[in-house]
Amino acid sequence: MRDWRTDQAGNSPYTIDAGHFAVSIDAVDYACFRQGFSGGEEYRNEGWLFGEMQLKAGLLNNLDAEATLMPYETDTSTYTGPFSSRETASGFGDLVSGLKWNLWGNDGGRTAMAVSGMVEFPTGTGILSSHQVEGGPGAEFAAQLPDAFELRIVSSCNFCENAVLKQREVSFGNLISLTHCIVGPLEGYCPFDTHVQTESGSEWAGVVRIGANYRLTKGTEFFIGNDFGVTGTYYSDYHPFIGAAVRF
Repeated sequence: MRDWRTDQAGNSPYTIDAGHFAVSIDAVDYACFRQGFSGGEEYRNEGWLFGEMQLKAGLLNNLDAEATLMPYETDTSTYTGPFSSRETASGFGDLVSGLKWNLWGNDGGRTAMAVSGMVEFPTGTGILSSHQVEGGPGAEFAAQLPDAFELRIVSSCNFCENAVLKQREVSFGNLISLTHCIVGPLEGYCPFDTHVQTESGSEWAGVVRIGANYRLTKGTEFFIGNDFGVTGTYYSDYHPFIGAAVRF
């Protein structure tokens, strides 16, 4: 089989070999967002995600199908102020599915390119769901740089229908990342990810991820990392995660 590249450093343009599968599981995900107000009030949101699973299946040598499941998550919102409140929800999250078509680079070369499409279905429980079908196209690019660095650039577009305002909303995502070997089978990566909405008055959101992958065997990898929000609109101030991936 071809060399295997996982998606922790940003969605890879390389697809899974035809007839083979890959499973990536985030054992534990935690996210925390805090916002203070001039009057001394504070809003705090904490979320836990257990066993988030990304499944990939190679349909053709340059085409694979993907599905992401969120079997159990919790979300707790706390407001501290004159009218303090606390609300907790738990259950199943939304289902995301997609296809990826590699245009070149699957079987060698210093660059690779793919186009993809994803759809999110509102299968979540209560406030854990977006309660709408949304999705759109994307493009993934990778380049092998001098001194064993790998560059990834990912762009995507997401369309959804705002049920409250009765209007269509569009958001754009762009990511750039660098990956480099630290020692032996251990590599580090650092992506910068941004999202911009076309909704009037909305601000761009950005996050920096720092993480590491450890390739135990050709078909087994462990990963760990943390996301740091760099704008006030990003959903978390910090977001640590740990998990493992297997290809077979």
